[in-house]
Amino acid sequence: MHSLIQNKKFSIVMAVALAITVALFGFALSVQKASAVQSPAGCTADNSVVNISSDVASASAGDTITFTVSAGNPASADGCDITGRTLTLTLPDGSVTAFGPFDYPNPTPVAFVGSAPYLADNADAVGGFWTANVSWNGTLKSVNDLPSTGSKNASVLQVIIDPLVVTKTSRTAFERAWDWDITKSADQEDLLLSEGESFTVNYTVDVSAVATDTIDASGTINVTNPVGNPSATVTGVTDELSIAGTATVTCPGIIFPHVLAAGDSFDCTYQLSPDAADAIDQTNTATATTSGNVPGDSDTVPVDFSAPVQIDECITVDDTNPQGPQDVVVCQDDPANEKTFTYPVTFGPAQTEGVDVVVECGEIDHDNTASYTTNDDDNDTDENDSATETVHINVECFEGCTLTQGYWKTHNDLFKGGAPSDETWELLSGGEETIFFLSAKSWFDVFWTAPKGNVYYNLAHQYMAAKLNILAGAVAPANVTSAITSAETLFGANTPAQAGALKGAAKNSWTTLAGTLGSFNEGVIGPGHCDEQNPV
Repeated sequence: MHSLIQNKKFSIVMAVALAITVALFGFALSVQKASAVQSPAGCTADNSVVNISSDVASASAGDTITFTVSAGNPASADGCDITGRTLTLTLPDGSVTAFGPFDYPNPTPVAFVGSAPYLADNADAVGGFWTANVSWNGTLKSVNDLPSTGSKNASVLQVIIDPLVVTKTSRTAFERAWDWDITKSADQEDLLLSEGESFTVNYTVDVSAVATDTIDASGTINVTNPVGNPSATVTGVTDELSIAGTATVTCPGIIFPHVLAAGDSFDCTYQLSPDAADAIDQTNTATATTSGNVPGDSDTVPVDFSAPVQIDECITVDDTNPQGPQDVVVCQDDPANEKTFTYPVTFGPAQTEGVDVVVECGEIDHDNTASYTTNDDDNDTDENDSATETVHINVECFEGCTLTQGYWKTHNDLFKGGAPSDETWELLSGGEETIFFLSAKSWFDVFWTAPKGNVYYNLAHQYMAAKLNILAGAVAPANVTSAITSAETLFGANTPAQAGALKGAAKNSWTTLAGTLGSFNEGVIGPGHCDEQNPV
């Protein structure tokens, strides 16, 4: 009985719960049905429109493509309103731009929603196209609110543009020219020697060389825009050595920026003179830069600097003195001691052992010259130079002294006045009795003939004294020697009587010569006057 009562209570509870559940479900259905607003009334279709487009059909890397989204809900008999529509534009690189939400009642004309630019990048292309997508959602106001979603793509053809083609050549030149210098010196440049003395002078010849390097890296650069490309705007061409630095580039007839049509090309040259320290193997890169969608290009080649070509690296050294270098070859890489030559030269009297240069009484300058000529190789310049060292030598010898005519007329064997005879008279062929030219008289008689205005005897007296002074060892200066020669010419052509009859200029020439010789005899010119008590 208790169990029956319990089951009955359970059945009643379940029935009430079921009734409540049905009532609530019916209420919910009635609420949902009451919230849906069909707009416009009786519509059943989603006739809304979403479009995506691009401003170009094809493009190349670097171009800007604009993708545009438009949307609307064109008038239609069965089309429903769209509410809360959002649109999402996804570009080829994955970037996203959102538009909305918007309401599109029926009818709403299709109109611009928004756009976004995209910079074309080959990495974003798929299958040869750059593709953008628009997706959308919203609510379709039909019998029930329904989702309104979808997506569309717009694709732009990928046009592949080849970069410029840059090619280059490389040429190097390395020359080392040696500029030589020669100097010559002596340890003594001014010698004062006594008669019979010898002296040795030590000469030094030095040669040295300084190098001048001429280094060149140069070549050509060709820039070509491949066939099929659009025109390229070339903004510049550069050339760079990896160690030596930037070269100078010259493109004849080209002004940058330069528009280069497809299939066309132009040539440039480059040149650089690096320092010797940079003249080592390296690379060389030429680069053409552009603006626009045609990429630039570069070309790299090796640069090889071989050992320098040596110019004038060796010389042949000679000297005018046999003791100096004779045909000695010297090269720039020889040790320093092989570029210096020292040798002695001995100055002294003739017929003296060891004397290289004979010097006599008086003063002389001895010039000694060293010279060089570059060796006659194919690439040498035949350069030559010389250096001269002058040594002044003064040999002091006994030059004698002079005596007047009064001495000579009284110091001979024929004079009986008690004066000693001078042995110099014996050097004449007949002593004091030697006949004097055309006078028909002896030297002694002419000495003792008074001139009495006859220029013949005035000149004869001075002439005879001068000749005897020279025979005695007096050194005559050049004007005295010349006067003696002129006097001998006059005496050989005139007798005393003929000379005595001369007048004017003819007479004056005799007088002038007598004056010159008289000055010599009296010690005014020449070695000076002797002490007549001790003339030697």
